[in-house]
Amino acid sequence: MKKLATGFCLCVIAISSIWAGSFGIEMGWTLEDLDTHGITYEKYDQDYNITIYDVVPVSTHPDFESYYVKIDTEKGIFEISAIGVDISTSVYGTELKSAYEKIRNQVSIAYGTPEEYDYVNYGSIWDEPEDWMMALELGERSLLSFWETDYSNIEVVMLEADALSDTEGYLHLGYQTYSSIIEEILARHDASASSVF
Repeated sequence: MKKLATGFCLCVIAISSIWAGSFGIEMGWTLEDLDTHGITYEKYDQDYNITIYDVVPVSTHPDFESYYVKIDTEKGIFEISAIGVDISTSVYGTELKSAYEKIRNQVSIAYGTPEEYDYVNYGSIWDEPEDWMMALELGERSLLSFWETDYSNIEVVMLEADALSDTEGYLHLGYQTYSSIIEEILARHDASASSVF
């Protein structure tokens, strides 16, 4: 549960995959499209016009174990997320960083050079090399890559390293459709939520 919560906290970062055309999933698809393409799914959560589904894509990547899509009632799929397998690592984050670099390089083949963010928060006491994983777990360190693209209705691709403990982490890979579509979806969501008052 922690993995999904962390991944979806970045709700403005979207998801659609590079392997086999977005793990075989396209932005804008409906549940009927998933059925047509042999992709199984199970409802995970719903909030007004937005529903999250746990999906089993036709095309998967061995370093990721869970896949989720966010579907809007009018616009279809607007986010695709892949949550990585648990990675045992040293407190220095060596193995997690290595896995991150591998996936970053694979994604870069499709989308080019990313914008990189690798830093510890200013003033953090967890700033020594042996504090790397602890800082990541506490949200005081970030390791992210962003790609901006116009490929297959994807505007932003994001790869992030996350920690479950000071010796275990995972990766979150996400793709999001155009920001104008996201803004429209969120505006309808807010209007629906406000209507209860």
